[in-house]
Amino acid sequence: MISFAIPLYMEKFTFLFFVCAFIGWFCESLLESASEKKLLFRGVLRIPFCPTFGFGALLILPLGLHFAYNVLLLFLLTSFVCTVLEYITALILEKAFNRQFWDYSRLVFTQNCHYKNRIALTSSLWFGVLSMLVIYVLWPFTLFCFEMFGDLSMVRLNCFLLGIIVTGAIKQFAIYLTPNKKSDMEGDDIIQGTGRLLS
Repeated sequence: MISFAIPLYMEKFTFLFFVCAFIGWFCESLLESASEKKLLFRGVLRIPFCPTFGFGALLILPLGLHFAYNVLLLFLLTSFVCTVLEYITALILEKAFNRQFWDYSRLVFTQNCHYKNRIALTSSLWFGVLSMLVIYVLWPFTLFCFEMFGDLSMVRLNCFLLGIIVTGAIKQFAIYLTPNKKSDMEGDDIIQGTGRLLS
């Protein structure tokens, strides 16, 4: 039986962040591709990571470990927490870059159950499912990787992945903040959240 009363260490948190950021990117790319009936790759950073999912995983992990044996309550709590995080993220990005990064009103799966285009019931339920995956599968997987490969190897991997994300973030934010390059992002199929990048 998996023990959930395990001390949390920064290097394990960091690796879990990257795993969840990648899985979030993959799932949302799959969802968007199914909705648009063509292959699309998600992510404002133009790399296979959606950091919001990583931060969401770190946010719900302590909550999840505490309520790991009450699946229904855990599902409801994590769905709510992740939805609040998504809404706050949408507001911050819109204020910072004066553009809307996702729009739930335009997707078949969410167009009838969204709030101000920023959050949607179906996505909240999806977040609950992903949260179960984090608590019952990905966190034990993280611990297994550290036990199998050792702390030093995993820390080196963390540093490598962090370099990829930081490089992508610097490059893309420079584009967003440069007026003569913003037009290059118009109509871009590379998106973050659940919707096409909008100007």
